[in-house]
Amino acid sequence: MACTTDKLPEGMRHNWNFRSWKENDIKDRLPEVLNQIQTLYDKAGSADMGNLTFDTFLQPILQAQRLTFGNYWWYGTLGSPIVFPKLVGVKKEVRDAATEAGKAIDDLTLEMFMRKDVFERMIEFRKICDIDPEYVRFVDRMITVGKSNGLQLETEQHNQLKVLKTEINTLAGEFEKRLIEDKTVVLLNESDLAGLSEDFIKGLEVDAETGLKKLTMSYPTYLPVMRKCRIPDTRRKMVLAYNNRGGTRNEEIMQRVIELRHECAKLLGYKTWAAHRQEKNMAKNPETVDSFLKTLSSKLQPLWKEEREALLKLKEEECKKYGYEFNGELDMWDLSYYCNMIEEKDYCIDTEKLKEYFPLETVTKGLLGVYSHILGLEFTKLIDPPAWHDDVFAYKVNDKQSGELMGYVYMDLFPREGKHSHFANKPMQSGAVNEAGVKEKTVTCMVCNFNPPSQGKPSLLTPNEVTTYFHEFGHAMHAICSKAKVQMFWGTHVERDFVEAPSQMLENWVKEKEVLARMSGHYETGETISDVEVDKLKKADMANAGYFNLRQIALATFDQRIHQSGSIGPRKAYSDVTFEILGMRPHPDTFFPGTFEHVMHSYDAGYYSYMWSEVFSVDMYETVFGKVGPLDANAGMKYRQTILEKGGSVDGFDMLRNILGREPNQEAFLKSKGLI
Repeated sequence: MACTTDKLPEGMRHNWNFRSWKENDIKDRLPEVLNQIQTLYDKAGSADMGNLTFDTFLQPILQAQRLTFGNYWWYGTLGSPIVFPKLVGVKKEVRDAATEAGKAIDDLTLEMFMRKDVFERMIEFRKICDIDPEYVRFVDRMITVGKSNGLQLETEQHNQLKVLKTEINTLAGEFEKRLIEDKTVVLLNESDLAGLSEDFIKGLEVDAETGLKKLTMSYPTYLPVMRKCRIPDTRRKMVLAYNNRGGTRNEEIMQRVIELRHECAKLLGYKTWAAHRQEKNMAKNPETVDSFLKTLSSKLQPLWKEEREALLKLKEEECKKYGYEFNGELDMWDLSYYCNMIEEKDYCIDTEKLKEYFPLETVTKGLLGVYSHILGLEFTKLIDPPAWHDDVFAYKVNDKQSGELMGYVYMDLFPREGKHSHFANKPMQSGAVNEAGVKEKTVTCMVCNFNPPSQGKPSLLTPNEVTTYFHEFGHAMHAICSKAKVQMFWGTHVERDFVEAPSQMLENWVKEKEVLARMSGHYETGETISDVEVDKLKKADMANAGYFNLRQIALATFDQRIHQSGSIGPRKAYSDVTFEILGMRPHPDTFFPGTFEHVMHSYDAGYYSYMWSEVFSVDMYETVFGKVGPLDANAGMKYRQTILEKGGSVDGFDMLRNILGREPNQEAFLKSKGLI
């Protein structure tokens, strides 16, 4: 079989070099994975009800979850090797087999979480257990999950719920696969690309049949076109293509999933799916979320009004300059273009020039240096790591003080056909405690889509991409530093509306001179970015703040609206929300929600958490690092020990109180947005 464990780095349980894998390398292994999980749950479910112990009952469940905890993006130490290939652009037959393996693991996980025999024993065990507080928290969480899965229901209702959730899993997997497999391109003449750099245009692939330039929907292509191309029709074509990647089928899927989730909520005794999902979050209920979003929206509207007038003025001037018809409105394909123009005009931010100071290799070296310093870690690049592509590299991570091996971070940074098209950190091996009571070594992967080297130049990152890189690496560090014993609380397994806060807080570092000096170096001269440019970037952080934040609020409000009704159509909901919040409607021939993976997977009724988390992230940064500076190692270690190491083993609000020394508040956040 392709996955051998010979000569692997210490603590790494699987060989991730599956370049030679075939479909059967996954299919043949799947039964073994499913059987091992079934066996562990069977052991727990048959434990003597009158003599339940940690070893006979709880340990099998803990290990089953560590080995295979399926939920679309994380498949445990045993399951990940046969599911992870679907994300990273290997051969299609292998991706397809990995997708099917993921569905099978998801279905089995759902089935195991809906076992009444385990649930009944969990309730009984809770009455008698005298164990570590983290394990008590796990037992309580499993009881809560059991109730949310309807294990208190009559058999007929319980079986009905299982059927509904299985269909949701199947449809969500299809939704994701359609986006991963999407091959949408727009073919254009060079004259259609006016405003874009010569290097960018030269780097585009040429279509063999037509001789036209091929523009894919990958971020390194799509975003520069939307920000720099001065031809409105080109931007329009790109928006229509990008927002229709899911096709009519993904719209059908989303509509059906909304209906199924509402049926599930009703069976469980909740008014809506949002009420069901948010009960376990920091916010606790939809009313709190709605109030949070509406309050922020009202405070941001005056900013957006000013920005909108400025953007319209720029559009009118440009239309006159180039002889375009001015329709007196902002179209969806205008926003990125004129927002970028505001940055260049009012803040003197030239993204193309600034990119030259951020070659990927230099940024990576600086990023590792900063994280090493503030978190007390040591990164060592592996020579010839077991990997799935030549572009992939990896680092071993040790604790600086003790020398303890903590795990490994893989870096897969460039787009490929069939690869996950966004930016994310994907766990590969759990760092939870194994059956022998020993903490395993974490393996996690940065799956990104930066512009690859071309035309004799290295990969160059925009300031926004540098921020994204820093953010996603923060998630990787959450996994690496976690000391949680239990898989359910390991790494980023915190409340959904707290999960982004640790990484969002770390975004503040890339606005500081000391940090950017470490992460920059002109690709030709090695010169670091100047203090003048850093000051511009910091000021430009306020540019278009009304629009950018209201855009997030609009997406969160859309998510809330579809999950507080079982009948509203997502097309109508999205159109209404964008009009209410931004005063704009999407093009009628597009359906952006068909590309919006967040609401189909783990962020359903939870997209608000990006804004919610940011409130707390800014509060943490200002309180912990505001006075001592971003590179204070003592503050960094406090952050590591109080937040990252805890994972989800402590409530989010308790972690915040511990690091802040008080109740969290919105003051720093509102100040950062220029609202107070």
